[in-house]
Amino acid sequence: MKISDRFTDYGLIGGLFWVLQFIIWFAWRDEPVAQVFASFTGHFDKITGASATLVAAIGLIAVFSTGLFINVAGVVIFRRYETFAFRDNLNRNLHWLKPFLDANSLYVRDDLRRIVAPLGYEKRRAIDNKIATSEGQNERKGIFEYSAAARDAYVRLDSFLLSYVAIAAGADKTKMHDDRIALADSVRAVAAALVIWGMEMIGFILVSKHTSIVKALTVLSMCAMSGLALNVVIGAFQRVCSTLFALVYVIYERDHPELKPGSVTTVKPPSEGILKPS
Repeated sequence: MKISDRFTDYGLIGGLFWVLQFIIWFAWRDEPVAQVFASFTGHFDKITGASATLVAAIGLIAVFSTGLFINVAGVVIFRRYETFAFRDNLNRNLHWLKPFLDANSLYVRDDLRRIVAPLGYEKRRAIDNKIATSEGQNERKGIFEYSAAARDAYVRLDSFLLSYVAIAAGADKTKMHDDRIALADSVRAVAAALVIWGMEMIGFILVSKHTSIVKALTVLSMCAMSGLALNVVIGAFQRVCSTLFALVYVIYERDHPELKPGSVTTVKPPSEGILKPS
């Protein structure tokens, strides 16, 4: 994707974020914080000529910078869920992907072990039941460290597969995947802007003078909006992962004619090869 296109995205996302901020100001214009904001913006009426041009330029820089910040914040907020989507697709395609991964085990071995076999539900529940003890707290710390390692493994494996596709197929032949990545990045940034806005709305409504019913409805609606944004992000990255693994399969089958639909066998990890426990 061209850098000019990215700046267009940053401008749209930054503009959306500031529109959401004006919605907050309009909804709570009688609150003290909103009145301070209104008194600040009231000085804009006195700006004319060259000063107006300078203020407009500063405003554009602020919008683009906000869009860039929201894009980075989206990576931080949703990286965990991107990892889940990638891991689901990896496990689903592991039966044919294993020979390819074995051939590149020097690079992917450790990352694959971190991401393929997540902690089971029963293990997590057992830790939750004894979280008050020092042993449970230590195990919970281990889960956090494991989750961080899995996210790092996702970044490395995803970069490796993208590099393989770009080199083997040619960067000019992966436009569909590039478009889906760009769309997923934009969706993630918009979702991050909505999540941040929802947190602001909840904060304002809790300190306002509205009735308890209004506060409860606002909190519930913002939580529902955040949940919807999360589902949209997961769906977008599921499409990205599906396209990525499809490209890897087509390229690998092209370069290795012996890989036929009836010749692959189901892998039972961890049993042998790259997934064998060390």
